[in-house]
Amino acid sequence: MNRLYGFYEECRRTRGTQLWKKFQAVFNEMPLCCLIENRIITMHGGISPDIKGMETLYKLKKPKTHAECDTGVV
Repeated sequence: MNRLYGFYEECRRTRGTQLWKKFQAVFNEMPLCCLIENRIITMHGGISPDIKGMETLYKLKKPKTHAECDTGVV
C-alpha cells in the first residue's frame, strides 16, 4: 500500500530501493493492532468487516505474505 501512495518513490529517489525493502521487512513484523489497558484498541488502516470480536484479532499471526494481506482481516 505504501508503494501506491508515494513512500516507495520517496525512498527510491532519496536513498534507494534497498531502504524501502528494509522498511517492508520491519513493517511485516510489526503488530497489526494493539489493546491498551484492556479497553482501547488501536490499529492502522481501519476495522475490517471480517473482525467479529477480539478473538479474531488474538488469532492473527505475523508475518504475513503480500497475498495474505490482500484478503480477510488484514
